[in-house]
Formats: sequence, C-alpha cells, structure tokens
Amino acid sequence: MSFLASDGPEHISSVGWLVPTAQYFTDLRTVATLILMTWPEARTHAATSTLAKILDQEAEQQHRAFENVRDTPGAYRRKVSVYIAPSENPTVTAAILEMADRFFSAPDEHEGARYLEPLAIEATYIHRKVGYALRTRHGTSFPLQVALLAHRRGESSRATAEEIITKHGGFRRAPSNSA
Repeated sequence: MSFLASDGPEHISSVGWLVPTAQYFTDLRTVATLILMTWPEARTHAATSTLAKILDQEAEQQHRAFENVRDTPGAYRRKVSVYIAPSENPTVTAAILEMADRFFSAPDEHEGARYLEPLAIEATYIHRKVGYALRTRHGTSFPLQVALLAHRRGESSRATAEEIITKHGGFRRAPSNSA
C-alpha cells in the first residue's frame, strides 16, 4: 500500500470525511473487529457467497471463544482480544478488511451509518462494555465515532451528524467521487 509511503496521502476518506491516514488504519481495525464480533449482521455485505461461508466458519469459532471468557470477572482484555486478534487465515482477514474499507467509502456519514449502525447496535447486545469500548475506541476518528453512535442521538438531539463533526473541528469533507 502506498498510503503510508513518504509521498502517500496525508488524509484518506472515511465515511465522507478526510481523516489522517494513520488514523484510517485504526478505524479499519475497529470496524473489522465489529464485523467479526457481530457476524452474521454484515453477512449480506460479503463480497461473495464463498467469502460469506468462510466468514461464517471463522465467526463461529470466535463466538465460541468469546463465550468461554464472556462472564469471567476481570477478563476484559481477553474478551476484546478474541475479536481483535487477526485471523490466521489470510482470506478471512482480506474479506473483513475489504468490507470495512467499502463501508468507509460511503459518500457521507449518513450512508456510512447505514452500514455501521447495525454493527454498533448488535455489539451492544452481544456485550455492552466491549461494544461500547469498540464504538468509542481511543485512536479512532471522530467521524467514525459519530457514524457508529448515530443511533444514540435519536430524536433528543437536533444537531445533525455533520454539525457535530464540524463543531468538533479538524475535519473536512472528502471530495465527491461523482465530479
């Protein structure tokens, strides 16, 4: 990848906003974790049915491993690491990263939230503390956090996602690919 080359881009589009290139990789890893943790929630977005079946098998193993430590007191790091640790199968890793990158290619945070919100909601049902930690993970971009937490704003907030991101500061809209 030329993203991290010295002549690579300083910013990359993520859910319609330009984020620092290095931060994009944290976003990618976070969403990849959410995809696997909440599988089969994102199953319809797998690039092929063959990849979906491969991810079914991987997710089943990961879900079993998570259940083994789920209710263990004080085992937070082990709980999270079940889903954060990359798969030993490069096809699984490629399929998940491709899907996450496709979600980030959404033209704006609203379209991105269409893909990401179901994952965020399902993660909360699976394990509230782990799901919350992933949605607000240190190092992730603010636009990604807004997209992942869109369902939490509900009707009580009159501010749009764009207003929230703009008010936070430091982010610009990514150029539109339709020009």
